[in-house]
Amino acid sequence: MVFPVYLNIALAALSLCYLQAYASVVAYRLCPFHPLATYPGPPLAKITKWYMAYYVARGTRHLLIKDLHARYGPWVRIGPNELSVNEPAAIRPIYAQMYRGPSYQGAPSDADALTNIPNKERYLERLPAWHRAFSSENIKRFRPMAEARTAQLIEILAKKSEDGETIDLSHWISMWGIDNMGDMSFSGGFEKLAAGRDEEGWTDIILMGVLVVGVLGQVPYMRDILRLAPTPGPIAVFQRLTGKKVEETRQKQAGVHADILSILQNTEPGEYKITEAEAAADASFLIVAGWDTVSECATTFFRYVFADRAVLARLRAEILDAFGDLDPDYDTLMRLPYLDACVQEALRMVPPVAAGPPRTSGAADYTILGHYIPKETVVACPIYAMHRSADNFSDPDTFMPERWLGERSGLVHNPEAFIPFSSGIGICLGKPVALYNMKLLAAKLVRSFDADFAESFSSEEFDGSYKEHNLWRHGPLLMRLRMPK
Repeated sequence: MVFPVYLNIALAALSLCYLQAYASVVAYRLCPFHPLATYPGPPLAKITKWYMAYYVARGTRHLLIKDLHARYGPWVRIGPNELSVNEPAAIRPIYAQMYRGPSYQGAPSDADALTNIPNKERYLERLPAWHRAFSSENIKRFRPMAEARTAQLIEILAKKSEDGETIDLSHWISMWGIDNMGDMSFSGGFEKLAAGRDEEGWTDIILMGVLVVGVLGQVPYMRDILRLAPTPGPIAVFQRLTGKKVEETRQKQAGVHADILSILQNTEPGEYKITEAEAAADASFLIVAGWDTVSECATTFFRYVFADRAVLARLRAEILDAFGDLDPDYDTLMRLPYLDACVQEALRMVPPVAAGPPRTSGAADYTILGHYIPKETVVACPIYAMHRSADNFSDPDTFMPERWLGERSGLVHNPEAFIPFSSGIGICLGKPVALYNMKLLAAKLVRSFDADFAESFSSEEFDGSYKEHNLWRHGPLLMRLRMPK
């Protein structure tokens, strides 16, 4: 038949045109006339964003970028139009001047959470309600919630220590983190500590959803294709669950509880009134950020503190001297120097977000530290790579709280390179809450227990199990708790 012959010829011609067009794009991205041609980096990364998407999917992006900076220097081209800048002096000018990059648009959603808003003016319009939610008055109101959940966790762990159980401490910290987040954000309703497990599968859904969003953030055009999927993926399931939480919060009697989502929904005169879809998006963000940030820092804290008897003894002595058997009061707790040093070091070792929050130059050209950044370029300062660089911190892979106290002379110590809560526009608004919750849990658990790692536990294997998909995933932190001698 003649028609199939012509169809085959047309398809072959179309394929040839596509290949020629793609070859032209590849040639341009690798040629010396590309605006970023002077920046070194892997050739494949210069050609396509799928290069970085692959490492995001594997969970090894943080290690890749650290290695790329060791190989190429502080300024590395990691995408066709993207730079990674491992230079602390560049943090302030980048994050003070530039706004969010396109990777924040990775999640298929009907509306943007505060952290995903692509337009700076819209972000600033939504910001006043968030500042109110995290005002000093409201933060003070959140403290009894954290204290109650921490007491509940200590009681559970005490029972398990009496029974001589081997536990996954990171699991129980995660359940504590979800309940804590739920109390502050939605006035409760999760009760994972009481159940002892995540029956609805929130954590698995969140981690899988964030993995998908992380990959889509590298190739945002794929999110519209994902919408065509015949069955709901992890993102859709998560959005459905958070939508239920929004509805539950709306149905509660006004004034009974002062949770974060209620504050955001009940705006004051002159403030932007968020839509139902925006409330659902903000709820998703609250769950992810409120749960994971504190839980992962606490897991890192106990992995290292319980592994070093000298650190544990000094920390326990400081806590007992300050409080004895009394409940920690806020002002004293936040001023304990060695506790603060241990928390800071945990945040340095495993920052809540390993990859630097991406910013874009937009329609403007910039020159930062003598480096030309053309318009429409994405730029990020890689937090994990900076925290683990010997140029910024001596023995960067060693847990050393003393580095924050200036007790060891001759150490390289650059606080400018320490940005676990990001920097500039978009800095974490919940930082004061996160630090208090971490220190409260640390003080009460260190005072209450000693710990022996399980015989099957290997710190090397545990450290090597870490995967990063914007959130961290890792193996179990297996130990047996006992009363201190």
